Amino acid sequence: MNVQEQILRNQLEAYLAERPEAGADSRIETLTRIGGRGATGVYAFALVYDEAGERVTQKLVLKTYANSPEGIDRALKERHALYHLRTARYPVPAVMAVETSPEALGVPFVIMQQVEGQTLGAALQSADDRKRRGLIAQFVGLLVDLHARGPEALIRREMSPVSAHALINREIHTLRGLAQNRDQQEYLPVIDWLYERRKSVSSEGMVVNHRNYTLSNVLVGPTGAMSVVDWGWQIGDARFDLAWTLLDLERAGLGELRDDVLAEYERVTGAMVADLPYFEVVAALRWLMDAVHEARKAGTLKAGQELLREAMLPSTREAAAKIAERTGTALPDAETLLA
Repeated sequence: MNVQEQILRNQLEAYLAERPEAGADSRIETLTRIGGRGATGVYAFALVYDEAGERVTQKLVLKTYANSPEGIDRALKERHALYHLRTARYPVPAVMAVETSPEALGVPFVIMQQVEGQTLGAALQSADDRKRRGLIAQFVGLLVDLHARGPEALIRREMSPVSAHALINREIHTLRGLAQNRDQQEYLPVIDWLYERRKSVSSEGMVVNHRNYTLSNVLVGPTGAMSVVDWGWQIGDARFDLAWTLLDLERAGLGELRDDVLAEYERVTGAMVADLPYFEVVAALRWLMDAVHEARKAGTLKAGQELLREAMLPSTREAAAKIAERTGTALPDAETLLA
């Protein structure tokens, strides 16, 4: 454990000592970073405390966010999703606490149940054909189930009707705002392409989008039951979630699995996905803009900028090629984008 993790452990231990959920005489036995990127950190820890005269060990996860309005919003959204979806018996970890003030740890954070098991990506690597089909069916089934619940799953009030293409308009508006705020004008021609063709895209209803439904964010427990984590949710079009998932599989070099997931999705929903190429452009562009922005920030803050750029080049090239293939709009080469 490095110095920063030791400080975090001490701060977290002091915070939990004041929480009634943590019982009496609580202490943290282990704390290990298991994930996160950028300003987000994910830590697994074991909390030991007295309860009714017995010593109890509880395995938990701490997730920290940037100390910014965006980080606070993300922490609150994650807690909201975990609480309401678990209440509705959708498979997510139980949530213990959320804090938006930097007083305790210096950053906003959420504490949740630790899910035993492995990522779906790891489970698929060791699965035979029969088990693989079952895992894919579960993975797709959970996404379809989420979308079938409608906005009511997380929005506890009646939502006002929206225009036929309001959800697409919002995605485009968000992309344009990011391009302007981050000085990413090189992406504006693609955003213009999306805007010009938005009315040709079929309109579908509003659903809860997970916004990062990937193999690493679905955990498989010892019994085979799955749990979904990392909720940056938003009300949107179901096809954004699907396109994001499919492109994530392509970036990982899992083209065959991508095709299997799409086939299973269309089998379960009973229809071919309309206008999927359009939403693949939206998803590819959003990933590219976010990834390049984070890489640029990281490169200015620490050593190893060249190593970071080299690691990012293949995925950046692939996303830019996907956009060019779909739109006919060529972006600068990957080296220039990451410079």
